[in-house]
Order: sequence, then structure tokens, then C-alpha cells
Amino acid sequence: MFIASGQVYTGNTEDEDNLLGTFSGTSLPAAVETPSFIDSVDSSHEMLVVFSTSSSTTDTGFEAEYQQAERSCSGSTTLGSTNGVISDGSIASYAYTRGNACTWIISPAGSGQGVRLEFSRFSVRGPGDKVQFYSSSALSSESLIGSASGFETMVWDSDDKVVVQSPGQLVLAFTSGLQPESSWSTGFEGEYQIIDSSKICSSLTTFTAKAGNFSDGSVPADLYPGFVSCSWLISPGQGPIRLEFRRLDTERDQDIVSVYQGSTATNSNLLGNFSGSNLPSDLLMSEMSSMLVTFSSDARKSGLGFEITYSVACTASDGRFLFEGDSFETTLYGTSRPPFGQTCDTYSYEKLQVCSNGAMVDSMSLSSSYTASASSSNGAYESCEAAQCPEQSIHVAYEGVLYDNMLFVPGTDPPQYQSGLDCSWLVWPGGSVTSAVSGVRRSLPGDTHAQIALFVKRLDAVDPVAVYKAAPSSGVTLGSATNMPVRGDLVTGAMTQSSYSSVLVEGSPAVEIEFVTGSTVDPGTGWEIAYSAVASACSLKRREYESLAHRAARRRSDPTTPRLCRPALNPRPVG
Repeated sequence: MFIASGQVYTGNTEDEDNLLGTFSGTSLPAAVETPSFIDSVDSSHEMLVVFSTSSSTTDTGFEAEYQQAERSCSGSTTLGSTNGVISDGSIASYAYTRGNACTWIISPAGSGQGVRLEFSRFSVRGPGDKVQFYSSSALSSESLIGSASGFETMVWDSDDKVVVQSPGQLVLAFTSGLQPESSWSTGFEGEYQIIDSSKICSSLTTFTAKAGNFSDGSVPADLYPGFVSCSWLISPGQGPIRLEFRRLDTERDQDIVSVYQGSTATNSNLLGNFSGSNLPSDLLMSEMSSMLVTFSSDARKSGLGFEITYSVACTASDGRFLFEGDSFETTLYGTSRPPFGQTCDTYSYEKLQVCSNGAMVDSMSLSSSYTASASSSNGAYESCEAAQCPEQSIHVAYEGVLYDNMLFVPGTDPPQYQSGLDCSWLVWPGGSVTSAVSGVRRSLPGDTHAQIALFVKRLDAVDPVAVYKAAPSSGVTLGSATNMPVRGDLVTGAMTQSSYSSVLVEGSPAVEIEFVTGSTVDPGTGWEIAYSAVASACSLKRREYESLAHRAARRRSDPTTPRLCRPALNPRPVG
């Protein structure tokens, strides 16, 4: 058998791009087949054979056989119902046929609708076989959602599924080659349904609210889809921002949720990568005014996804950062300040405030100790007994904050301090309250290595505030107005108004602060002093101990060890 000159094309035109081969001579060529690919929803397998001879040809020509492979499916199918089933057409547990080129088009009827397709079985493993998903019937690279091939899902694993979603139209294109395959691929079957497209994550979603929550977009009881690549930008315009995972269930080390501080996904901004089902043990915090969350998934093994809450910080009246839903109880006072010693039951009251949308707001339910009858017609509260400062208080924590008014809450409007006060504060870091009360501290020798840093946060007093080294040389009976307190050298003299910002007391393990007011009410609002013990190994410059005490003023009260300048103080055992 002879061939003068023959060309074989895929399709029905003599297009050089579709030429499968040119044949001549006397040797039989190998079988030729059309390629298995789909470039449009109406693709079909066609072949064109062109034979040409010259005028001097004397050969006997050619003879060829052709056959169409049996196919499980063919052509294009359009589906318009709100739900239904898609299958490659083969019988379950039997291999699908070769040479398939099929498309299914699912088009939601209304705007704002998308499609969710979840496969109950998926086995596409033959050479050149694949299933591609598009968001448009144009079947272009721009509309390609993803491609799945080369694997079989495990029916006993409830999470080992292929799930696909599209915010609008969804097109499935299935092709299989003509070459025999030995993997016994059984094809696919899945159910689709029309869903609300707003539930499907897009490339980037931006949140400007000061508190909120979001998820991967899937219904909590459903698996999230494959081929996801989504981002969420939290940009409320203020910080810090706290982020918390409420739910996390993704394919470990494959489907990753990444969290960044700031608005760009750079390694320097990365706060962490998260996957699997274990919630992060720590809350995530961004000091910037924005956070970025990204999520990507592959073709298979989905989970239940994730849910995240976030909020910007509120500043409580004591300077602490609180976040959405956190509450804080604030002590408020009436507009009048009674002389010390007068009595009534309704002078101060507690108000509950809650962090909401980045600001502290009054709670609807107030924990209050005042009644309507307690205030006069001009809104001033009755005079009452409110101990503005103690006759003497003892503080043994390594750092803390003292006030002229022991009921005053930082951040509220401070009332005027009372008249007729004679109060003192003993600051003895690492000391013992029992020892101080029993008078043991009277025998404390001076310690040239001990240091206590004081930072004056607020000072508005006509009456003087004095600081002494606490090196008493005789007994002390607490509560005695005639012998209280016994103290050592005067450190500062009389501090009034804003004449001091910081003090470093050296050579004494403890200090006494005294505040004595006159018989008439002066217009000052009192004072606030933060203190911090300084380890004996430290040598501090002025700006350093100012910073030390200032940090103490911002932290929580009653820490058990010094936070800075280790090694920590080792106070002498007393009492």
C-alpha cells in the first residue's frame, strides 16, 4: 500500500496549527487520533484527511480505517435548576470511556447568585484526563477557577472531597484522552446548588468598622471550596487591633490562613501562618492601624473553614487597653467635696463602662450606690463621709501608683482634694505589711545600694507633698496622730503644683510620702505618683529612672518582682 502525499488535520479546515501529520512512501504510519482538549463549550472531535497526487503518480494509493471511541458523555449541557446532579456519565465503580470532551454550564437565574458544587466521588487519573472549572462559558485563562486531575478522593474520608464555588456562572469541562489507561478511573459525580454569592469570598474584602467578624465564606456546617485565594483587609483607621480565631478547621500545612500587621503581605509583617484544627493559643495584636488576612486552598481535602473576630483598642480610665466587649467599673463623685469627717451614704457611685467600637461607653446597667434623693436641685451631691486618704497605708509591691484620693480612678475628672487631711504612705518594696504594722521597720538601717524611682504623674496642690527616706530610729504605733510616721531625712522638701516631675531616692529601702492639708478647701485636684523599686545592681541616669517609674505607672498594680534592671531586689528578711 502506498501513499503519494497525505495530510491529516484535527478539525474541519486545513489549518497548519491543527496538522496532525504528513504521510507518504510505503511504510505504514502509527495510528493518528484527535487530541483530547476543550477550547470552547461546543468542542467536538473531527478529523480532516487531504490526499494529493502528481500527474506522474503510478502507485496503488492508500486505505485507512477510522473509529469513534465510545464516550460516557459528549457535547455541552446547560443546567438551569436551583439544584441538581452532574456526572461524567459512567456507571459508578466502572471506568469511564476514553475520548470524552464534555461541558456542563450552570447558570443562576437571578443576580447576586452563585453556584456551589460538591463531589461525592472523584476519580480522574488517566493520561491527559482532567476536569477544569471556569466562571464563564468563554473558557479563558482569566475565567479559570482551577483544574483537578491525577487523584482519587477517598470515600471513607468525609473531608476528602472536591468542592468548587463560583460567584456567578460555573462551567465544568471534562476531557479524557484516547490512549488506554490502567488506573481504572471511575469518573465523578457531584451535586450543585444555587447560593447567595455574597457568601463567597472575593479577591479582597475591606473592613473599616472598629469591630467585627468574618469567615472564609462557607456555611459553618459545610466544607469550604477548593481553589480559593482570598484576602481581608481590616482598616478601621486606628490601632492597636486585636484579632482572635473563633473557629479553625483547614487542611493542615496545605490550606493556610496567614495574618499580617499592616496592609501588605510581607515577611516582615507576618504575625503567623495557621492551619489544621487547633486554635492559636495567643491572641494576635497589630500595633499598626490595619491588619491583613489571606487564605488559599488547593483542589481537595477541605475543612469547615475559619471564623475571625477583631476589634480596635479602647483606653480605659486607668490607661489600660481594653477590647470589644471588655468592661471597666469607674468610680465617680458628686460635684461637691465635703470636709473630711462629714457623713452620708450616697456620695460616690460606680459606673460600668464597656468597650464598644473603639470607645468606652456607659453600660445600660449601672452598678450604683446613689439615689435620686441624694442630690440637690442643682445636681450637687450631699456631703458625706468619703475617706480621701488613709492615716497611713503600706505598699510592699515592687511598683505601683499612689493617689491623694484612695478612691480616685485614673482617667476620670479628679475632684478637689479635702481639707483637714494628715495622711502618709509607706513604700517598702519587698517588705512585709505585718512587720511594718508591728513596728519592726523602726530598726531598718540605711542601705546605700537601695533605690526607689518616683514619677510624678499629676501634681496640683497648694498644700505640700513631702517625700522622706524611711529610716526610723524609734518605735511607731500606727494610728497614733502624735507619733506617726517616724521617718528619716527629708528628700524633696515640699512639692506643690508642678514643681517636680521625678525623684530618685537612694540609700534607703523604703520611703514615706506625707500629705497634710489646711482647714479650708483649696482649689487643687491633688496628686498622682508612680513608684518602682530599682535593683541594687543598677546605676541609673535621670532619664532612665524617669522611664522606669513612668512604665510602672502604665502597668498593672502589685507586681511581685521588679520588671526592669535585673537582678531583682533582694530585700532583707524582716519581722
